[in-house]
Amino acid sequence: MLSLATRDVVAHVRFMPKTTPADAAERKLLGRALALLRDREGLTQAEAAERFAKVIGKDDFTPQAWGQYEAGKPKRMFYPEVQAQLAEVVGSTVEELLDERDRLREIAEISPVQERVGVREPVRLFESSSKASARQQAIFPLPEGDIVLSYPAVLSEQSKRDLADYLKIFVRRLSGAEI
Repeated sequence: MLSLATRDVVAHVRFMPKTTPADAAERKLLGRALALLRDREGLTQAEAAERFAKVIGKDDFTPQAWGQYEAGKPKRMFYPEVQAQLAEVVGSTVEELLDERDRLREIAEISPVQERVGVREPVRLFESSSKASARQQAIFPLPEGDIVLSYPAVLSEQSKRDLADYLKIFVRRLSGAEI
């Protein structure tokens, strides 16, 4: 940070690096990692926002503002001090936050075979070790937006068959076919 002083005026200037589409993708991954760590801690967005407000010394930090961080919107997410504050809120460290981001990046990559053949496997799978419930989540990225499938970590064989049947019905409904 650069401080400029002239007579009675002091200005603090922080240089913002130019952002690129790759930066936006990195922020989005960092936001998803933050959401996952929050979930693992068993916190709601409202609880995380309340904790963050205390960490940054503001009374008016809302759950919607916290949601912006989880969506990867604020460019401030690249600042080490902000990453440390966010990690503290979710009971983690910056290293764990960045490791989770890297893990999500690896999971999100589509293999060249999938790309060539057009296999639409879920490209992001992660498990929630939330204190509230043991769930898994599969995220299918589509041009129109992500489809998120959240399900119990343990399913009986009958439940797996029921889910498969339901998904067939769901796909038929999407294509407009009669059931």
